[in-house]
Order: sequence, then structure tokens, then C-alpha cells
Amino acid sequence: RPPNSVTAISSQANLFEYLKSEWKFTPSSSDPKNATWVTFQIDFKFKLALYNELSEFFMQQVVKKMVQAFETRCKQLEKSNNNKASTSATNKDTSNKPSPSPNVNVNIA
Repeated sequence: RPPNSVTAISSQANLFEYLKSEWKFTPSSSDPKNATWVTFQIDFKFKLALYNELSEFFMQQVVKKMVQAFETRCKQLEKSNNNKASTSATNKDTSNKPSPSPNVNVNIA
């Protein structure tokens, strides 16, 4: 069973007093085999007050970039899994054929 969350805590925070990010994966109640809710949380505080004030202006852009990177990687894995499934079907080895990956949809709340 895959992990249901990933947590990253900065151990060398020269720029931050603290920095913690967490990704949580929850199967969708409507389609638990093919859909997953992804929740991303980030908690941080810069050492300099000026940076904390400035971060309000660019944080939404940073989060969007992180989510885009996550979506891109999911789509790469989905394509890879689909190619493996296609190769297995071509070789008539369907006993261990991986199931196709679900579509990726990410909502920022």
C-alpha cells in the first residue's frame, strides 16, 4: 500500500526560521480506485520580517508552480504506466499488466 502523505521539513534553514510542506493523498469517496484528492500544505516563516511581508505577494505563484510540477510529474508517470501496459498487451503478457493510471486533476483551495 502506498504512503498516504509526504512531509518535508527543512533541516538547513538559512533563509527560514522554519519550513515544512506536506502532501496528503486521500482516495475519492465517489471513485476510490481511480481518483485521489491531493492536499498540499506549506508552513514557513522567513528569518527577515521584510521577506515575510514580501512573501504575501508571490506565495500564490510559488504554490501554482509547485502544483504544476506535481501535475507534470503525475502525467509523466501516467504516460509511462500506459506505455508499460501497452507493451505488456503487445507481448501477450497480461497476467501482471498494471492498471491504467487515473487522470490528474488538482484543485487549489
